[in-house]
Amino acid sequence: RIIIMAFTTINKPEQYFNTLLYTGNASTNAITGVGFAPAFSWFKSRSNVNSQIMFDVLRGTNGISPSGNAINYDSASDGFTSLDSDGFTFNGSGGGGGVNASGFTYVGWNWKGGTTSGVSGGTITPLDYSYDATAKISVVRYTGNSTSGATVPHGLGVKPAAMWVKKVTGGVDSWAIYNQAMTATSYLEMDVANGIASNAGRWNNTEPTTSLFSLGDSSTTNGNNNNYIAYIFGEVPGFSKFNRFEGNGNVNGAFIYTGFAPAVVIIKSEGSSENWHMYDNKRSTFNVRDKTLDPDQTAAEATLSGIDFLSNGFKMRTSATWGNSTSYNITYQAFAERPLVSTNGKAATAV
Repeated sequence: RIIIMAFTTINKPEQYFNTLLYTGNASTNAITGVGFAPAFSWFKSRSNVNSQIMFDVLRGTNGISPSGNAINYDSASDGFTSLDSDGFTFNGSGGGGGVNASGFTYVGWNWKGGTTSGVSGGTITPLDYSYDATAKISVVRYTGNSTSGATVPHGLGVKPAAMWVKKVTGGVDSWAIYNQAMTATSYLEMDVANGIASNAGRWNNTEPTTSLFSLGDSSTTNGNNNNYIAYIFGEVPGFSKFNRFEGNGNVNGAFIYTGFAPAVVIIKSEGSSENWHMYDNKRSTFNVRDKTLDPDQTAAEATLSGIDFLSNGFKMRTSATWGNSTSYNITYQAFAERPLVSTNGKAATAV
């Protein structure tokens, strides 16, 4: 008798994360097909130089840019209207700019939330939040108190594996990025190519728990009376993976097992001066995946051979230091297109 192991409770990852491609029109533009109501969406023009922009259900039309350190992106003059039940809506304000300029091609990466009650604990009470307990995706908005050891509830029920935190009032400041592969003193910055750094002020040198994440007294994550947005992810077998790997400096590069066929992979060398890179299954539909956008850059989509997406992970196809260095670890964040084996016993096919 053959026994098929079940690796995940998420048989259809596209119900929790999905990438959507669209074309702007500098007018009313209702885009559907995401498959769920996004808790937050990340937009980038593929065809033109424009800032990358994130919007979430907690901040409405106030955007923030992964490629910048400003507290707000002026969406009111740039075409964003709303996140909707199956997508998002734009208008023609300011010609559409970063999200809806006429004839520009765009990508939108989307994550699901939904639950807005039942979270408690911590020394800082969130202003509001939206989380999905199945896919372990949480969006939290809170006000800092500049107190080392402050804690904020996240609602996931598991220890966060990755956290993206950005100050949204009180002056410019870089992003703070946490990955479970790093120590709780370490951090990366999404808006710049800086390497991994160490400062207890971000996370108070304290690992997050199944209910709370900790803050130091840095203005980046916990300035007094400043507001922050935190995008927080727990690791779900067969759906999401957050870790680091060692490169081999060869075009026949490192293989990274994730337990699923990836839908998107975000990579950052922990060495200095190396850009972030983002590959997905919609802009590149076959191997080698070679269409990249860099979260810390405003540049249009580039062709840069880098990754094979496989049924059980991804394989680097470059000797470049940004993605396969022998000198520095490479941090990655990945979300699934298909689990390797689902609870209904169906295995993912090679891609």
